[in-house]
Amino acid sequence: MKGSKLGKISYHPEIAFRIIDGEAVVITPKDGVMHTLNHVGTALWKMLEKKPTRNDLVDSLVEAYEVTPAAARKDVDGFVAELMSKGLVLVE
Repeated sequence: MKGSKLGKISYHPEIAFRIIDGEAVVITPKDGVMHTLNHVGTALWKMLEKKPTRNDLVDSLVEAYEVTPAAARKDVDGFVAELMSKGLVLVE
């Protein structure tokens, strides 16, 4: 996935989610599959309400977790690719 081509990222409109004990639990109603995100994934997930860009997510990781921009880009690209493959997010 070419992360630089990612536009705004948002929740898929058909998913349901809750934050439980600091972790996002996301359910796809179509198949009833439950996905649990770790604390970093949950931090990124919470940002999706504002439809951030890839760079917004990268900047957030760099600031919050003191990682390099290159490491943050790799993590964000992998995270978004996985969420897209599961039908949990939309990318403009």
